Amino acid sequence: LVLFAYIVLLPYKVSTGGFHCRSHLGCFIGTCIMFYGTAFLSKYIIFEPLYFKYIITFIIFTFCFFMIKLYAPADTENVPIFSIKERNKKKKLAYIFLFINLIAVIFIQPTVLSNIFIFGTLIHTFTITKLAYTLSKSKYGYQK
Repeated sequence: LVLFAYIVLLPYKVSTGGFHCRSHLGCFIGTCIMFYGTAFLSKYIIFEPLYFKYIITFIIFTFCFFMIKLYAPADTENVPIFSIKERNKKKKLAYIFLFINLIAVIFIQPTVLSNIFIFGTLIHTFTITKLAYTLSKSKYGYQK
């Protein structure tokens, strides 16, 4: 499940960006939380009945859509994105991958697998927010 979460979320993560931890240990812990946490939540939180899952999915993906609009691509001090063309390209890719994740939730039947798309997208979207940057003591790269 963890490998599936990694494969599913990587294109979304690359296009949206997100904060980076300041140490290797912090990065390791953060990565484990992101991918193992996604797998854990997906296995143990079940949305029943099915329409409830779709309501939750709609709410989460609406939130993610607006966070992409506000913050993506979220760059870092070490890898700033100064080019407007590159920023626009990554933002468009973020919307595309968000849409693909949403379609996957609708059509993938095993609940655990579709939940990986839901929780993984939500958890990663949190990493692009100003709150996440503040908590991690990171700075957006283009602001430096």
